[in-house]
Amino acid sequence: MGYSDKYSLVKKAAKIDLDTDRGYVEFLKIAKESGLTKERLEYYTNAYEASGESGLRALSYRKRMPEDIRCSEFCQMRYADFDNRWHLYWKRKTGKWGPYVPKKTVYTISDCLREVDEDGWGCFWG
Repeated sequence: MGYSDKYSLVKKAAKIDLDTDRGYVEFLKIAKESGLTKERLEYYTNAYEASGESGLRALSYRKRMPEDIRCSEFCQMRYADFDNRWHLYWKRKTGKWGPYVPKKTVYTISDCLREVDEDGWGCFWG
């Protein structure tokens, strides 16, 4: 199952009211039909709801970070249904996210990471 399939599935699952028996049964049915465990579908649904309509916003670390290392958000990658592509955003000094205009065409997460690494406009690494 590719990302687009998972995204559509999770978008559908996020609309289900899990507080009702009918909703819970429907959620379990979606998980079973997709080959995902209930827990995995819950994880994907929570991530979808946390990021809003679409996108990747955060990384999580299982190990404790050393105190001299600081973490901050500096990029977002968002998937858009309307064109079935990933879009890259950079964090302005105002704290607001702005679309990043890539030097090369971006379709995948790998393309986004390549653009962040190359940083042709100096938005990510200065």
